[in-house]
Amino acid sequence: MSNNGPKDPKDSESVKPASWYSSVIADEGVRVSGGAALLVRIAKQGGMDAVCQKAGEAGARLALQMANNAATDTPVNNPKIIPIKAKIESANSDDAS
Repeated sequence: MSNNGPKDPKDSESVKPASWYSSVIADEGVRVSGGAALLVRIAKQGGMDAVCQKAGEAGARLALQMANNAATDTPVNNPKIIPIKAKIESANSDDAS
């Protein structure tokens, strides 16, 4: 029987503490953990809007890389998210196909 199904959150062996909740030292010099640590980390990333924006951009870059690699039959074995400065071009430009 396969053991690839969803994990039971009540099973202590299947639950790993999320790194966002582990203890961290806040700007005031106080060590916090749990929800407070999560909030400190989110604030250090520029707020929840910035965290979501970065995650969305990283996902879009990876999807574009995978699509481009599929077109050239190049597998993405170990994808790395690398910020790029893309040149924005119109869909009507000569190089669009």
